[in-house]
Parts: sequence; C-alpha cells; structure tokens
Amino acid sequence: MTQVPSGGPRCHHLWLAERVVLGPHFIRLWLRGEALALLPADCAGAHVKLMFPQPGEDEPQLPQWDGKGMRWADPAAKPWVRTYTIAAFDGQRLAIDFVRHTAPGPAANWAAHAPLGARLGFGIPGPALPWLAPERYQLLGGDLSALPMLSALLARLPQSARGEAWISVPSEADRQPLVVPPGIRLHWLTDTSPAQSGWSQALAQAEVPTEPVCVTLAGEAGALQQARRQLKGLGLITRPHSYTIPFWQLSYSEEGFHAERHRLMDVAQAEDAV
Repeated sequence: MTQVPSGGPRCHHLWLAERVVLGPHFIRLWLRGEALALLPADCAGAHVKLMFPQPGEDEPQLPQWDGKGMRWADPAAKPWVRTYTIAAFDGQRLAIDFVRHTAPGPAANWAAHAPLGARLGFGIPGPALPWLAPERYQLLGGDLSALPMLSALLARLPQSARGEAWISVPSEADRQPLVVPPGIRLHWLTDTSPAQSGWSQALAQAEVPTEPVCVTLAGEAGALQQARRQLKGLGLITRPHSYTIPFWQLSYSEEGFHAERHRLMDVAQAEDAV
C-alpha cells in the first residue's frame, strides 16, 4: 500500500470542478488543486478532513498542523470540519460523495449549492483502508453513507477474495456499479426505514464464518452498534482487522453528531481493549 508523503503543509485549498448527481440521494463532487499532486494513486478509500467556509467567507481559513492535530490561530475562524471518504482519484481530480439530506447541515449544504470554482480546505489523508486483510474472509456492511468506502474496499480486494457484503440504500436507483471479486456475495437491500438498518438485520441472520475474518461496518449508529455487538459476542471483532465506525445517528443533526461520534468511537475502543 502506497504511503502518503510526509513533511510540509498538511492542509491546502481545493476548488470545486464538477458536480455529478449519482442518484436520488447522492452527489459526487470532483475537486481540483495543486495539493492533489501529493496523493498516491491508490488513495481511494482513505478518510480525509474537509473544511467548509463559514458564511460570508470565500474560502475557509486553514489550520497549522502541530503533530497532534489541526490548530487554528484564531479559534473563532475555525471552519466546519468533517471527515469524508475519497471515492475516486484519477491523478488530477479527487471525488468525494455526499448524501443528499432533506435537512442538510453545513457540509451537505455546501456540496449541494456551492458554485463551481468555490474553495474548501483539505487535509492530506493517511493510508487508505489500513485494517484491510485481503487474505481473510470479508464481512462488509453499511448504508448509503458507507457506500464510497465499501466501493473502494471491494475494488481493492484481489480476485481470490471471499466474503459477504450487505448494503442498504433508500431506492433501487441509488445502487451503483461496483467492482466486486467473484468470491464476494453482494446483497443490495432497498431500505426506506429511517435508520437504513436492513443491512444490520441481514447480517444478524447470516451464517457465521468459521475462518479468520476482516470486518468492515459503517452507517447509522444504532444499526452499527447492533451488528457490532453480535459480531463481538461471536469473537469476530478483532484488532487490527476490524473497522466499525458510526457515520451518522438518527435524530442527530450533522453538527450535533460530530461530538457524539467521537464518544461512541471511544466506547468501542475501550470495549475492544478488554
């Protein structure tokens, strides 16, 4: 796996080059900028920090990187910061996919309405999919918010990979063509429930693998915790070969879930340390 270059500024500006509607509930933004020359060709699937300007700003103020994280000289000037998955990278353009919400927060609103040429902040990401163990049996699950990550992961797996994947989407029109090894059984689930928890319920009824597994789950927090508890009870959640992260939570706004997400991640980490 190619490593992202180290040294030098880690935060840069990119600009919006193209907006593509992928389905009723998905938008893809293609971004450009000189900083993309710093990225490896295989960065799809990596998590990246995006910084969205505050109202009245032409571009967000960028932070300094002090080795422990991002720091703003003026905390009041801190933009909205969100974590997204790199959906695709062609060497010159970077693709980020956004779920289209009925009540969008600042990030989703920018994705839907920012004019072409608008600028946002971008933090150089770490390695893509560091938990992935292609030789293990793959258990994959998630909803629409997890689709960019699951798509990148499936495309990275070798043709010899084995496993099963469940993906919930609000409508058949939200399904996307994915590159899937022949040994991975992919289940698309049309799920109009508020939490899009169909993938979690289907996973609970699946046959339990008897070989070492690599687990990748993401989506709504309640659905994710249900699946995580079941797999952990079966001894299938093992570090470093598992990724179980909530991307959103029912009844929480985009802004409100930002802190709650980190709390849930801390709880999960403590549980795995036992």
